[in-house]
Amino acid sequence: MSGDATSMDHYGAVLDELADVLDLGRGQFSLHLVRCRYDHLRSQLADALCHRCQQTYDFTLDRLTLAPSAQNLYTSIQDHLHPHGSDRPPDGLMVLGLEQVTDLAAVLGATESVREEFRNHFPFPLILWLDDAAYVQVTRNAPNFASWSAGTLHLEIMCSALREALHQAADHIYTTLVTPAPGSLPAMLRRLNPIGVLRPGELRLALGEAETQGLTLAAEAQAALNWAIALNLADHHPQDLDRPGQYFQRSVDYWTSQEPLEDCDRHLRAGIAHFFLGRHWAWVVDRERRQGDGVDREAWQRARLPLERSIQIFQTCDRLDLVAKCLSGLQRVLKRLEDWDALERYCRLGLDIHPLETYPLKRAYDYGFLGNVALHRQRWAETKQLTQAALQLLDGLPGESGWIRGLYLLNLAKAERGLGNPQGAIAYLLEARAWGDRGHPTTYCAILEELRDLRLEQRQYLMAFKLKQARLEVEKNAGIRAFVGAGRLGLEPQGLDDLYGVAPEIAASGRRLDLERLMERLGRPDYKLVVVHGGSGVGKSSLLNAGLVPALRKPIDYRDNLVVVMRNYTAQWQADLADQMGRALTSLGKVKTEGSLLAQLRQNEGRNLRTILMLDQFEEFFFANPDRLQWRQFFEFLGDCLAIPYVKVVISLREDYIHYLLDANRLESMSAIGHDILGRQVLYGLGNLSLEDARATIADLTGRSRFSLEPALVERVVQDLGGPLQEVRPIEMQIVGAQLQTVGVSTLAAYEQLGDAPKEALVTGYVQEVVDDCGPEHQQLAELVLFLLTDERGTRPLKTRSELEKELEALLPGRVFAEAEPETEEEAEPTEPLDLVLKVACGSGLVMYLPEEPQDRYQLVHDYIAELIQRQRRSDVEQLKERLEQVEREKVAIQLELKDAKQVLGTARRQAKWWSVAGVAVFSVSTILTSSVVYLGNRNLEMARRATNLERIGVGAQQRFSFQQTESLLVSTRALWELKQLTQQHGITDLVDYPAYSP
Repeated sequence: MSGDATSMDHYGAVLDELADVLDLGRGQFSLHLVRCRYDHLRSQLADALCHRCQQTYDFTLDRLTLAPSAQNLYTSIQDHLHPHGSDRPPDGLMVLGLEQVTDLAAVLGATESVREEFRNHFPFPLILWLDDAAYVQVTRNAPNFASWSAGTLHLEIMCSALREALHQAADHIYTTLVTPAPGSLPAMLRRLNPIGVLRPGELRLALGEAETQGLTLAAEAQAALNWAIALNLADHHPQDLDRPGQYFQRSVDYWTSQEPLEDCDRHLRAGIAHFFLGRHWAWVVDRERRQGDGVDREAWQRARLPLERSIQIFQTCDRLDLVAKCLSGLQRVLKRLEDWDALERYCRLGLDIHPLETYPLKRAYDYGFLGNVALHRQRWAETKQLTQAALQLLDGLPGESGWIRGLYLLNLAKAERGLGNPQGAIAYLLEARAWGDRGHPTTYCAILEELRDLRLEQRQYLMAFKLKQARLEVEKNAGIRAFVGAGRLGLEPQGLDDLYGVAPEIAASGRRLDLERLMERLGRPDYKLVVVHGGSGVGKSSLLNAGLVPALRKPIDYRDNLVVVMRNYTAQWQADLADQMGRALTSLGKVKTEGSLLAQLRQNEGRNLRTILMLDQFEEFFFANPDRLQWRQFFEFLGDCLAIPYVKVVISLREDYIHYLLDANRLESMSAIGHDILGRQVLYGLGNLSLEDARATIADLTGRSRFSLEPALVERVVQDLGGPLQEVRPIEMQIVGAQLQTVGVSTLAAYEQLGDAPKEALVTGYVQEVVDDCGPEHQQLAELVLFLLTDERGTRPLKTRSELEKELEALLPGRVFAEAEPETEEEAEPTEPLDLVLKVACGSGLVMYLPEEPQDRYQLVHDYIAELIQRQRRSDVEQLKERLEQVEREKVAIQLELKDAKQVLGTARRQAKWWSVAGVAVFSVSTILTSSVVYLGNRNLEMARRATNLERIGVGAQQRFSFQQTESLLVSTRALWELKQLTQQHGITDLVDYPAYSP
């Protein structure tokens, strides 16, 4: 920086005074804080202070610059002073680099704790050089240590030096970006550190200070500095992209005002300004698209215009190297705009200016975009050729291909599918799935969906369903999907809240207070048993699994928590519980010891563990163990557990089963809870959400995801969910929310188009999706299975597969169900439709699979779902039963007719000889009757036609009589009977008058 000597003269008096103070404090500890905003100025002033101390006072001022990884100021100084074991202290020490320390708060906290050690072991003046942010941290995190400083010396930059630093930074930016060099323009700008003499973070401060002091910068310099400020803001505040956009726009506005530009160098600067603005708008629009916000064509067009303008300027100035650097951004925008002709034109240009040796990745992009053009035009062979060329280039760049490889494999699969090769398409999609999302979940979800479509075409419904579930999981984890549907929140929620590490649904739904109260109970010795009760679907299991279990990973007081969760209650519940405890101990790095379950619980106390037995959905215990003697044995064990110190029991139970717990009150072992299992000290009620909590939950979940709802729609949905009681079931909220996103309803107008009862329509659609996932040929079976897992009361009976088979065979006569297929390590597509339906229903979360002995059982996940299915399917099943009863009645009638026919045939065979003579007479009568009817043809043409046909039947039977006697007799008898009916219908009561009537 020019004028350094003049600048130092400006600070001379202040530095001389500080040097004098340091000399007076020689040999004893003193602290001095020096505050200076800019790194280059701090370094210059530190050098000047060292020089003054040495020249004026023969005072050696040592210097320590902290590394970003520094963890302790005291030990860092010790290590610096005694690298070789020397005990001689310096005259004084300056410490710089505090502003670069990664965890400065922790360093200063440790400094505050050992501040007396500085006085005891550092007999010399200590100077800390600080920028503004570091100064605030020192005074906040080490206030007592900072108070030892007599005052803070504030050294500000001179106006002339500030102006010169900013102009120097602008010149550095222009020179760097215009000079041919590898790397993109944003990467080149980010690598500038310092920019001139200023660090990137100091640039905005310098501009603010210049504005405060009324300094006027050259407009062209300001335009360049705006780029650096905007990039710095975008990097450090990615959620606020409006401010960076304003800086980029100001630069473009300046260069637009200077047109026409005859100087090619200045023209290039204008082109760079347009590029930065267009790139920024493309990034903003793409982020809105990924967040699920509506993005129209005009938004992409807004990004296209400056990008295309920059390319035109670079071409005019014959700077194809800049065109090569900036072209890919325009290509991406054109793809979003689906301007395929323009995209093809710029891709051909890219192949001309992107040589393989210099731009292999951009050349791959060129081929990839051309593949997209061919794919849109359904030129399958051309798509395949171009995309394979792109992939071959990516093969040589293993560290740079990233997510784009998955996209190209997807395009190849679509081409193979278009060429009529589904197996080839599946192979590419399986490779793409194995490649993973690589930070681009939208593309990965498209891969899964394309693979699912192919599986559906091949009627591989279970594979297709699992692909759908995988896609939903990716969307949930990536923040694309807001709601989880009917499935309860799991033990490992993906999105975690800051306080306890619980699922956001718990933190946002008003359940945080419930969670804190439960944690308080578990930490107090006077709460041994907690019974969490509430109606079906209020979120009891979710509160435990996604709230309490994650929260208990942190110790309460000084004891670690051993959480043992049990959900399935078989007759061998003790063995199951022991097995769960062993797994829990293993997860904590503990070894399970030999002995009974109670002995293990007592040993846990001595191992500094608090054991928490969590019995989820405890009403299932009473279903699985109907014998009251089994209840008593379990309650006795429970009482013994409660008598052991540091053992807690948490039970979740539907409120309509609370009275089942009364049996426990009679047991002597329940003294630990005062024989009052239904007391306020034990029960903890959990109700539905209030309307306010429901609004907050929906707002939070959609705010975390890419799915947003119109405020008016949120209010309407909450009101519909609340009903007359003004309470919202969490499960119903999750189902309705999930279905809103599935069908793409985000406005009140679209919601109202669903019909008179839109909420019910959405819930019905959610259940129907599970049915549809089983395949069209299995739809009736799936509907019946779900219905059979309910009863008339709208509850959820547990049923084995054999029980379901028996009931299905009654509803589907003639249908035979094979035995369940054995489970394999790699699950294949089931050949038995019932296995498929059960696996899809369980995988969807609508049905729970309960492995038990001797047979596994199945149960709907919530009473709410059972009530819904009962309402929807009851009439259909009743109609099916009525049809079956009608068919059964007709079957009985047919059997009776067959019995009579067999008797007639038997008689016919015994009298065959007689029939051979009588048959001629029958045929004669048939012929005569037919002729008689034909005689009346003028009276009724239709009757005549029918009679003629019957006559032909009779004649034909007569001709076959000699070799098919029995069959011919039956045919002719039937024809005679029909002729008789025909004559009666048309009033022909006497055939004697007609000449043909004669035996």
